Amino acid sequence: MLALGLLGMSLSGCVSVPASFNTYRENFASVKSNALDLYLRSSNIADDIANRPDQESSITDRIKVLETRKTALNLRLEAIALIDRYNSVLIKLGEGSSADALKTEISGLQQGLSSFNLASVSKMLEKGGPYLNVVAQGVSLIEDAVKKRKFKNAVDAAQKPMIGILDILSADADDLEDVLVQELKLQQDPYRVQVDSLGGRFYTRMKTFKPTSDMESLLSRLNTARQGMGRNNYKPLTYQPAEVAVEPKPADVDALTALVGQVEISAVAYSKIQMQINAQREVIQDYKNALDATKKCFVAIAGDVEATRVVATADFVRQATEMRKAVLRLQEAR
Repeated sequence: MLALGLLGMSLSGCVSVPASFNTYRENFASVKSNALDLYLRSSNIADDIANRPDQESSITDRIKVLETRKTALNLRLEAIALIDRYNSVLIKLGEGSSADALKTEISGLQQGLSSFNLASVSKMLEKGGPYLNVVAQGVSLIEDAVKKRKFKNAVDAAQKPMIGILDILSADADDLEDVLVQELKLQQDPYRVQVDSLGGRFYTRMKTFKPTSDMESLLSRLNTARQGMGRNNYKPLTYQPAEVAVEPKPADVDALTALVGQVEISAVAYSKIQMQINAQREVIQDYKNALDATKKCFVAIAGDVEATRVVATADFVRQATEMRKAVLRLQEAR
């Protein structure tokens, strides 16, 4: 995410803005915007779930869960703001500004990192210890450099805690996905219930009739609808008429046809929401990939190998593009 700014820094003596900065700015803005959308949507959904009267847990428990998720939201917003601030400093350095000229921005970055809510990380992540240590140690180095007015050293020292913050966001992504997908599953479940109920009624009634082409056709439609939902426990139903089965009358066929039609409608609605669930998971995966690509950029640029830098930064742009595509697919699935 931030790596192209660092790439610009490596072009010593170059005052003009590298062409890659324009591409980088666009991709960073896109990833940041999509990340904020994920954070805010998850918060709104958490509010909605906690306030639903059909929740089985007590009000106290629901409030605790909501508070935890609100804390996670605030931490995500703090993290993305820090990444944005750090990125701004790196780009200005890459454009030729001196670290001393950016002392106000760098001091602000140091203050932001110093006030980053590390206590919330331990509440949000069960195994947040390693991330806390990386960020805390890095913050101490930055604070020391700023106090000594060694602003370029402060920027360099910020790299490790920024990677630690990216790790925190990546580790938190699964909980983010759980909240977003949970809401979709709640919308989806009534359609599953309808398919089970209507399908059960059809199958029970159908067994009272002798096999006919109409019955076989309706059973085939029912199986197609159920299996199209992609549920592993939906095995094809077989025609097993009762010993005292009778010939179906036209009215019987019409009634069973109506049941199958309702099953098909519910199955289509279920599958549409499943497409949204799959698309949402793709967005989260591409979000994690973008965070990981940023880390690789940091490592590559620190290694001072130009070819490695080019590959790493190009990979970030690709991941940012994939995230945009995934967001569009999610919007289309709605």
